[in-house]
Amino acid sequence: MAVPSWPMSHELRVDVVLVNYRGWAQVVEAVRQLRGDGQGGDGAHHEGWPWGVIRVVDNSEDPSEARALNAALGTMPDVRVQVMERNLGFGAGCNAAWSGSEADHVLLLNPDARISREGVRQLALSLQAHPELGAVSPRTWWDRPGGWVLPCPTPQDAGARLRRGAASRRDPSGWADAQVSATRQTMGGAQPVQVTMLAGAVLMVRRSAVEAAATSQGLRGCLFDPAFFMYFEDADLSRRLRAAGWRLALLPTVDALHEWRHQPHKAPMMARGEAIFLQRQPWLYRALRRIWPDAEAMGCLQTPAVELSDAHQAARVLGQVEALSPAPSGDPAWVRWLGASPLTADEWTRLEPGRYWARTAQGWQSFDKRG
Repeated sequence: MAVPSWPMSHELRVDVVLVNYRGWAQVVEAVRQLRGDGQGGDGAHHEGWPWGVIRVVDNSEDPSEARALNAALGTMPDVRVQVMERNLGFGAGCNAAWSGSEADHVLLLNPDARISREGVRQLALSLQAHPELGAVSPRTWWDRPGGWVLPCPTPQDAGARLRRGAASRRDPSGWADAQVSATRQTMGGAQPVQVTMLAGAVLMVRRSAVEAAATSQGLRGCLFDPAFFMYFEDADLSRRLRAAGWRLALLPTVDALHEWRHQPHKAPMMARGEAIFLQRQPWLYRALRRIWPDAEAMGCLQTPAVELSDAHQAARVLGQVEALSPAPSGDPAWVRWLGASPLTADEWTRLEPGRYWARTAQGWQSFDKRG
């Protein structure tokens, strides 16, 4: 499933959707990069978004955010700023932009994510070349290309959760190591990789696929199910696309950045999204979870945690680090692409305070980053 090298069709349209929540400066930076990052596919300098409209939805419920967005973006002819009366959630914000778009392909972009114009072009070329694909995502890095690569999203369907729980309980360290190896293998290829789930941080969807999946599920006119306020709406969209017969693919030859942060205070919001998603699972699985609540519980890496206060101490205690995870199962883990080395001061700064598990020369070790 190779990506062709011919130029994108002039008739093809790609709209971009960004949802702002009290972070207007990040949104403006992302828009400016998309509109004028220099090189297009033909090697010429470009100004503006050449394939459609960049749609910014403001969920902030803060007039100062709306004013800042309009002041920075309001004069750009290819940008539309839509201010919501109240914050109905990330999914609803995306739906508002979706309803105003008629583009064949739509790129969903988190404010803290970055992708080049050429990267967007390659994603669209892949959808254009492979009509069986309903959505595609790039290989995504945490800090910089060639640095820390983020894993492919963990499948959340019932069967995958049960298999993951059973395998990780049998051998937690072996399971966590296998996920690191799988990330390297998936992200290191030259061809699109078919997957069962894609994350919404940098995601290009095919309009006809989304519309078909939405209609079959009674969600006509929606990109995301509005029942999800935030989190797991992308897992649900992936599920609906696959149920409607579409395939999902990750393109390891296209790079993006996502300055992802582990933020434990968002756990309750994630749990609410997860509960809604699990209600969409087959009735047999829901019954099994009632009978055996721990059926999908992940195995834990039983390592004593050490408190670390800075990068120098982390380098001294942990030594060479190959992978990092915020989960006691080690899944998901982001992986250092060029092998193991001590954590740098910049990498340490990127970590929010909290507990992490690190794959080191001595095996998996856990540590608490002090605030």
